[in-house]
Amino acid sequence: MNIQHTIELEKALLSPETRCSFKQLNLLLADDFVEVGAAGVKFGKDSVLSRLPQEPDTTLFVGRDFSVREIADGVALVTFIVTKTMQEASQDSFRSSLWVWRENRWQMTYHQGTYLAS
Repeated sequence: MNIQHTIELEKALLSPETRCSFKQLNLLLADDFVEVGAAGVKFGKDSVLSRLPQEPDTTLFVGRDFSVREIADGVALVTFIVTKTMQEASQDSFRSSLWVWRENRWQMTYHQGTYLAS
């Protein structure tokens, strides 16, 4: 159980290959997964599994300034900044995710994004 591996999983979740793969998303997101989006809307796993694979592949996500902290045994908090680019516009957001070691793998149980001021 390597908590640094959660950063690689976060990077994978930003990639188009993972974002459009129901199978990959289903493995990475815990059944009790909850996301609070930057606009304050709450999503569950089922919503994310139906929404992400349908996202336009012209949307680009680039992460930076990754940090991970062990909150408890088998629980990691990952924070980072993402630049989301759609067509000609881009928006930065601060992201945080809670990962739990279950069933011999890391699973994301919570994710939240907050837009950064321009």
